[in-house]
Amino acid sequence: VAPGSRTSYVPTAALVVRRSAIGDVGAFDPALRVGEDVDLVWRLHAAGHRIRYAPDVTVAHHEPETWRALLGRRARYGTSAAPLAKR
Repeated sequence: VAPGSRTSYVPTAALVVRRSAIGDVGAFDPALRVGEDVDLVWRLHAAGHRIRYAPDVTVAHHEPETWRALLGRRARYGTSAAPLAKR
């Protein structure tokens, strides 16, 4: 994400949200197996909440250790496209 640029969503791997904002739009939608983070960010934005990127924050994540696991994860992510498009 470049400073000042727009993006369609931000992943919630390290998202901090005000409790009042979650009260406004609700939490993750349990009906979505994947893509629930995209849906939440879209709902926050639609409700008028600001989404801000903080490049100075560092987060570590455990990545898949094999190509098979990585491809499986990417395939699961891809299954979110149709349910999200309906929203």
